[in-house]
Amino acid sequence: MTHKAACAVLESLSQELARQAERIDRLEHEILPLLACHKLSRAQLHALQDLDLLCQSLRDLSRYTSALGAQAGPDDRLNTTGCFEVLHLRDLADRLGGGEGHLRHDSGEVDLF
Repeated sequence: MTHKAACAVLESLSQELARQAERIDRLEHEILPLLACHKLSRAQLHALQDLDLLCQSLRDLSRYTSALGAQAGPDDRLNTTGCFEVLHLRDLADRLGGGEGHLRHDSGEVDLF
C-alpha cells in the first residue's frame, strides 16, 4: 500500500489542473488568429466559448484543490495504491505521482491520437 500526504497529493493535482488550463489557453490563442479570417457559425462560436469556459473551470478547480490541500493536516494521508493505474496517460500518471512527466516530446514531432 502506498500512502502519501494528502496536502502533497492535492497540491500535485492542483498544479496539473493549472498546467492543463495553460495548455488550453495557449491553444485558444493559437487558434484565434486562424479563425479571424473566417466567418464563424454559431456552433463554432459556442465551441470557442466552451474552450474558454473549460480553461476557466480548470483554473478554478486548481485553486479549489490547492485550498483543500492547505486545509489538510500534516498527518492526513491518502492511500494512492491503484490510483495511477486507472489513468490512460502515463506522463500524467508520472507527474501526479511526483515524477517529471513530459507534456511535449523533445523531438518536436507531433503525435496525433
